[in-house]
Amino acid sequence: MSSSRCSLTREDYEYRYAEALAIIRGKTTREIVGQPSVSHTGLRFIQVGSVLYNDEMVFTLAWSRETARDIIRQYRDYRTRR
Repeated sequence: MSSSRCSLTREDYEYRYAEALAIIRGKTTREIVGQPSVSHTGLRFIQVGSVLYNDEMVFTLAWSRETARDIIRQYRDYRTRR
């Protein structure tokens, strides 16, 4: 996963999220990966095994902490420019 310093649209962000979930599902053989759900606070979580992960952790599991932070930052930049 290569990252750049541009902003991400919501569509781009969701594509990367789906890509990250596919990678996680491919990596895990013993843990069940659930379906994403949104909490009452508006944050999205997904259960992997017995642990709940937010979007940033999903990106971290799929790629790296640096890539996760970059994706989150790029999407935040897009949202603040609108």
